[in-house]
Amino acid sequence: LIFWGLFIKIFIADNLARIVNPVFAIDQPQNIVNILSAIYAFAFQIFCDFAGYSNIARGLGKCMGFDIMVNFNLPYFSTNPREFWKRWHISLSTWIRDYLYIPLGGNRHNIFKTLRNLFIVMILGGLWHGASWTFVLWGAYHGALLILYHLFEPFQFNISNLKFKKIIKLIKIISFFHLTCFGWLIFRAQSWQQIINFTQILEADCLDLTFKQYFLVWKDIMPYIFILLVVQLIQYWKNDLLIMYKMNVLRKTIFYFTCITLLTIWGITGAQDFIYFQF
Repeated sequence: LIFWGLFIKIFIADNLARIVNPVFAIDQPQNIVNILSAIYAFAFQIFCDFAGYSNIARGLGKCMGFDIMVNFNLPYFSTNPREFWKRWHISLSTWIRDYLYIPLGGNRHNIFKTLRNLFIVMILGGLWHGASWTFVLWGAYHGALLILYHLFEPFQFNISNLKFKKIIKLIKIISFFHLTCFGWLIFRAQSWQQIINFTQILEADCLDLTFKQYFLVWKDIMPYIFILLVVQLIQYWKNDLLIMYKMNVLRKTIFYFTCITLLTIWGITGAQDFIYFQF
């Protein structure tokens, strides 16, 4: 846990920060490739930074005999906002559920009060990150996603064909990942004006994105997240977050050797603070 946490923090998150920070540094117009690259990169940066921090904490806790709860459970495989908040920052989302949502009445009353409670707790969850209107808007955005899902969930239909069901699930995962990424744009933006500027560019140019441009979007990100994607796919298929620990000796040796080599050559060393230290 400690080693994997260090790897995804030092090799993945801190390298992706070099893509993200210049784009969000100023409120100046950017092109569609730079904006998409920064948004996708930040989605993986904040995950690897915070999940890395959580894994290190869990590993250190186990060394001292404490069993700290899992804080991230493959959140980018979520198909809807409810599932996402069961997989992302689990310690905070369960605290919000137990100490805000349920005391407000939860879903024990009529539909209006249930939706009201969802919206209130998500705004408070956004405000928890800091006294900034961008955080409040981010909380409101996720509150709106939860409300829409709650309203339309009863109208979903069951699919019996297994192959078609898997295709639909993949489409849902990809679609919700992009909805989450737009939320990360709101979360990372320096100001309302930056959100407006970036959103206008996305709206104007996203549908006209060429294959070459889309390749450029991922060109600098993929070398850093490739191992993460492979590991998480295996974890998802096997439904086991510790599957890499349970591999045979040969596979485990190759895996650790590869990670150590990448850390040694391309890892960002020095005092790189964890993102969530500021909250």
